[in-house]
Amino acid sequence: MTLSEKDKKDLLGIARLSILSKFYPLNSPTDFYDKQSLSTKLGAFVTLHKAGNLRGCIGQMNSDTPLYKTIENMAKQAAFNDHRFSPLREEELANIQIEISILSPFEKISYEEVEIGKHGLLLKYNYMSGVFLPHVPVEQGWNKEQYIEHLFQKTGVPFTESTLHDAELFGFTATVFSE
Repeated sequence: MTLSEKDKKDLLGIARLSILSKFYPLNSPTDFYDKQSLSTKLGAFVTLHKAGNLRGCIGQMNSDTPLYKTIENMAKQAAFNDHRFSPLREEELANIQIEISILSPFEKISYEEVEIGKHGLLLKYNYMSGVFLPHVPVEQGWNKEQYIEHLFQKTGVPFTESTLHDAELFGFTATVFSE
């Protein structure tokens, strides 16, 4: 999906207003936006940063709801329901930067096909799964083997030749933009 600059600005506005609505009486932020251009049903992540540090990140790999609604919901989840962080406080609002990642559809991919900086990965092994967005290995300075190894670690599965063979690996790309 190609997003215009207006679409990106609208999605960032929806995310910020949905967080603000927790503290102030507001209508749903999606009442104010052109829903037609943002109605595609795609997975998305909303990431919050404070002073350059992660402050919350929640997403949906796939969505049955229009993109604008997914962003509204994921922004609230990232701000108030990421179990790694306490819920966002009103006094933190001015210092939060919002980043949105819109995901492409998933495609089965082999280890050999993985390209650092291009592919985000979803690993499925039995009933367990883990995901990294495409920019994570770049930010961490990982090579392909480290990327896969950390993904297995995040999933809770030992990284061996056998588990690599038995796991399902799905690649995707992401359109990432922020305030």
